[in-house]
Amino acid sequence: MKLRNLPAVAAVLCTLLPAGLLAQPAATVQQFERTQSALPLAKPQRLNLSTNAEAPELYPGENTDVGPQRILRLLRRKTYFEVVADSQYLYTDNALLSDATKRRTSLFVNTVQAAFTPEPIWLEHAQFAPALGFRSQWFNYDLDGNGHGLNFLDFNAQTVFLNGRYQRGPWQLYGGFEFTRLVNQGSYTEAYREYSPTLGLQRFFQINDSLVFIVGAQFNAHLSEVPVVLGQNLPGQGVNDRFDGALNLSCNYEIVRQFFFQPYYRFQYTWYPGYSDGVTTPTALPRNDTINTFGASFIYYFTKNLGARLFFSYEMKAADYSQSLNYHKLDAGGGLSLNFRF
Repeated sequence: MKLRNLPAVAAVLCTLLPAGLLAQPAATVQQFERTQSALPLAKPQRLNLSTNAEAPELYPGENTDVGPQRILRLLRRKTYFEVVADSQYLYTDNALLSDATKRRTSLFVNTVQAAFTPEPIWLEHAQFAPALGFRSQWFNYDLDGNGHGLNFLDFNAQTVFLNGRYQRGPWQLYGGFEFTRLVNQGSYTEAYREYSPTLGLQRFFQINDSLVFIVGAQFNAHLSEVPVVLGQNLPGQGVNDRFDGALNLSCNYEIVRQFFFQPYYRFQYTWYPGYSDGVTTPTALPRNDTINTFGASFIYYFTKNLGARLFFSYEMKAADYSQSLNYHKLDAGGGLSLNFRF
């Protein structure tokens, strides 16, 4: 895998690296946030086979007879839009994201995304790739036939995003902004919304054509709003406001052509300047969370547009606010992704 292919693969690697909707980012909000790190599934870009070299003369004086002959130049048609459809089905042993109320169930996540993604712009010796789009997702629990009763967690997510990636050699700087709203399925009443700017930096270490290591750091802000719920004693709608700092370590190994193994580790620290669950402490207090995630994916690309994956991850969270927010979670499942550019 050539270094020029890394911006597309990095979308998977570095970010894999991503109970009711009340005051805390409880199961649904947190599950949405964790799922984003794995979607959409990216695919490696094809190599640019274009040349502009003159063909050698077949016999002395050929160029004089017929003029200079050039090797066929393969110009890839420019594309401006990208459409992604992705489905993943997984089992989790902690759907409520709390060791105090550990429940196992299935989760089915479907994603449709459309974006304006023009060709990268060359700036001196670097490339800049912008994107503007919309993403819609459906999260459905308890579809394994065991009747766990966790389908009350079902929700939809709608996201508008604007981002850009600046690539210079093995370094990539990226940033963006997302607006997301979570709505209850059925009634489509809004249960949560947030405004989230992102800034990140990553470095590629290419060992050979088949093995690449990636180290990255990312910073996020989540400026949130939750609706006022009757009976809740919340100090304000922004109790979910938080700031994240994450370190991502990953590698991409091409076992055979089009078949990739991608292990990763992610450490995330989250700070809430003023948090309250409306029950334990009605007064907003600072809160600190740490999350350690270990995982891996096996990804196979059937065609340039179709990829399938198997994945698993183990996650540990510790929060100083309350023991009920701590959890250990094991997820495993598979996914299928379609990606078209035109």
